[in-house]
Amino acid sequence: MIRSGLHRTLFHKYAAYCAGLVSIALLVSGLTSSYFAYRETRALIEDLQREKVRGAAQQIEQFARTIESQLTAASWRGPAASSSICRNSSSSCFGC
Repeated sequence: MIRSGLHRTLFHKYAAYCAGLVSIALLVSGLTSSYFAYRETRALIEDLQREKVRGAAQQIEQFARTIESQLTAASWRGPAASSSICRNSSSSCFGC
């Protein structure tokens, strides 16, 4: 009778020990997997943000080029073009 009680207690100790080792191994595996998934997601978000920034920079550059071409075209017309507009208008023009 003592032997079966000792055997049962020893079995429970080894079962608890093995269950603890398996639990720790699963926990470490899960944490490692979560860490690498987090890093991968972070890298994908950074790539997406870079792509959006490039698109916005291209739009800003195109807008600046449009404004620059409009200003260049306006400066080629010169003050003569603006004074002829003032003379042809029925309203008074300052500086004419």
